[in-house]
Amino acid sequence: MIRRKILLSALVTFVALNLLGLAASRSASAAKFSVSLTFTFGKRQPNGKCGPGRGICEIKLGLGAATALSVGGVASPINDQKLDCVFQGKLPDGSATFSVDRDIQVDDAIAQKLGFKSLTIRRGEYGVNAGKGSFGGVELNVSTTK
Repeated sequence: MIRRKILLSALVTFVALNLLGLAASRSASAAKFSVSLTFTFGKRQPNGKCGPGRGICEIKLGLGAATALSVGGVASPINDQKLDCVFQGKLPDGSATFSVDRDIQVDDAIAQKLGFKSLTIRRGEYGVNAGKGSFGGVELNVSTTK
């Protein structure tokens, strides 16, 4: 009788711990991170500086002072291949599209705040969705490592 109670107690404990572990892993995978960033628009020149052009040239952690070429925004990973960015100001040229002419390796500090070891924005043409937030947003194609 005592042996049966001990086995039953152990079984209940085992099931409860497994259910708690499952719930914890589900909530961890569903966690969503958001990071405030400053996007500088233009075309990255061979010397590494931003020059004239349409595209994302540089991304910095935090909201910087607005300039003619930069705008603040909030980035959140959708998954390990898409990054949702909502702008918090008007885009410099007001265009509905922009290009990333070559892959942009994002600073490790930004990648880590978004839950990744590394994050690279993939080159390509991107359309701004005017319905995201007050100033529009975009879903960027990214490659990541965890």
